[in-house]
Amino acid sequence: MKGEATMRSLAASSDRPIPLFSFPYNHVGDTQAKLAIKTLLASHGYRLAALTIDTSDYCSKAPMNAPSLNAMRAMTERIERAYLDHTRVQISYYGELGRKVLDGEVPAIILLHANRLNATTIGPLISLFPLAGYGFVSLARAQADVAYSPMPAVATKFCPILAYRWARDGRVKVDYRLEHEPLAWISAYASKTP
Repeated sequence: MKGEATMRSLAASSDRPIPLFSFPYNHVGDTQAKLAIKTLLASHGYRLAALTIDTSDYCSKAPMNAPSLNAMRAMTERIERAYLDHTRVQISYYGELGRKVLDGEVPAIILLHANRLNATTIGPLISLFPLAGYGFVSLARAQADVAYSPMPAVATKFCPILAYRWARDGRVKVDYRLEHEPLAWISAYASKTP
């Protein structure tokens, strides 16, 4: 609410409303907390933002503690390649999951953080989507699809990707073990990076 005081005026000055809210790390809370926060958000004119594709891009910081410039450059390129490969797999996995759970296509919504990794890979990253059969629309337009209204009632402490919540609501069996986790070596390396 404190941040809104600045954000609202900036958004209004550029005629860009802020209609959607996304929970940090997509953690929604239990049902009681979710309902209370949903009421609070609605009173401020927000709806919950959906998420159907997650690449865990926050786990892959650029290497700052490499012993030399060449080592840093080599590690950065290795992480970027691994991130793009992981993203390609995630786009495919979550697309198939959504089709299985909803028995059809639904506009996909990916979470991308404003970080160095996405800044340096944005061109190749964006090119992955047309290759997978996707086009681009605004978040508001994607969420106007009937699949997003109403949002699934399921709430968990660590709220999973929307397709998992749709699966729970519709009692569709999903094997969560098939989801690809980010590469462990990247997370381990990033945890040592200042």
